[in-house]
Formats: sequence, structure tokens, C-alpha cells
Amino acid sequence: MLRPNVLTESSQNHSTAVSGAAGGKRPIFDTLDDLQRRLEDPGRASAAGRLTRGILDQLGARDPLKVPARDFNVAAEKYYREELRSRHLMEAFEALSKDLEALAKSGPRDLLRAMEAILPGDAIAGFLRRACLEVLEGRADPSLLQRLIGLTLCAVEWDSRRATRDPVQGAKNASSPSIHRA
Repeated sequence: MLRPNVLTESSQNHSTAVSGAAGGKRPIFDTLDDLQRRLEDPGRASAAGRLTRGILDQLGARDPLKVPARDFNVAAEKYYREELRSRHLMEAFEALSKDLEALAKSGPRDLLRAMEAILPGDAIAGFLRRACLEVLEGRADPSLLQRLIGLTLCAVEWDSRRATRDPVQGAKNASSPSIHRA
């Protein structure tokens, strides 16, 4: 069993000694700090706590046990379908945008040609903004979705190639925390 301050001691003792080139913490210490917050305050920091808090905020309530079950369930469904879905989609589009911008700057020719074939003469950032809006509003047509899937496959292929060619960089990419907090 973990002592309550083990994570704090570990994180504080090592974060300055093992700083990255930019002086920031390494991802493992961010992860340990997040774990500590989840253990100390699960009502706010755990995934279940954050979900419950979001649902209760929609209801204007503080205690889930004081809300009728039907009201809580309806609010939960609305929260999942609207708020959480929108937030996750926007995060995904942000990540895809960053990946594609980096790919456009220094990617291999075959992937750049594939991107040009998918978006002939169209700016990536502009397309992704429009696509994000249409997907969020539920009015994306099959053509837009096909282009979006094609761009996503380009980004995935490029990530895969970089991980295969450079095991050190690939390991850094693989150990990066997900954009979604569990």
C-alpha cells in the first residue's frame, strides 16, 4: 500500500534532477502528480468524480444522492451526448491539427502528396476548423468525413514511421499521456 506522501516525495525529489531540456517536468512526474490528486481528492480529480461533477453542475445540485435517479440519469445522458462529446471532439481536432501542421512542415513527400490529393489547394487549418464545426453540429457529409479520415490516416502513418525510425523519439511519443484523461 502506498504511503500518502510517497508520490509527493518522489515527484519533488526527482522532478528538478530529471528535468527535460526546456526545464519542465518529464511526463512520468506529471502522471504521478495526477495520480496523487486522484487518490487525495477522488470526488474532484478522478474520472468518476469529474463526470459526476459535470452532471451535477447541469442540474445545479451538489450531492448526487439528493437528486432523483431519473433526473440524474437524464442529465447524465445529456452531459455525455453534448458536453463531453463536444469537448473530446475539440481536443481530437486540436491534436490532429498539430500533427498535420508538423507533418506539412517536415513530412515525407509521399505523405505530403497524399495530403495534397485529399485537400487540393485547401489550407489544413481552415479545413479542420470547418470540419470540426460540421462534425460538432452533426451535419458533416460523407465527402468531408472521407477527407478527414484520409488526413487522420496520414498523421497516423507519419507517427508510425517516426516511431519506427527513431526508437528514442518513438518511445517518447508512445509514453506521452493521452489527450483524454481517464
